[in-house]
Amino acid sequence: MTIPETRAGRTAIVLTALEVETRAVLRHLCELDEEVVRDTVFHLGRFCDWTIAVAEVGAGNHSAAATAERGIQHFAPSVAMLIGVAGGVKDVTIGDVVVATKVYGYESGKEDEQGFKPRPDVLETAYALQQRAREVRQKPDWKGRLDPAAIVC
Repeated sequence: MTIPETRAGRTAIVLTALEVETRAVLRHLCELDEEVVRDTVFHLGRFCDWTIAVAEVGAGNHSAAATAERGIQHFAPSVAMLIGVAGGVKDVTIGDVVVATKVYGYESGKEDEQGFKPRPDVLETAYALQQRAREVRQKPDWKGRLDPAAIVC
């Protein structure tokens, strides 16, 4: 599937770490195809009027960062997301939407003669994203998409 120029503003990249997460996302997409971008396989599909490019990155920040860079450069998406089961987050159940309000860059630092000195960085997520997540959770119909029988292409 080639993304038409007119759809370039309605494209999203979705990254997943695990197969179960990839399958959960792909079952919501129609017109599935694949495109290889610098050796990375992206599953392309449609969701409403969006073109979605999905890549399974496996565990680790390095592969996620490299895959995100490839996808962003190639597809020029309006949005990029990491979607997963939120295994490290307490008090959530399958189907809950978790949107970070802060992102911790814990791996940065500086190496000197005495060893590694951590220099963690904390970034706020976009205010608009936080507001949209709060708005979506108030609508009762979004969880209906979790039912495989409710998916219509």
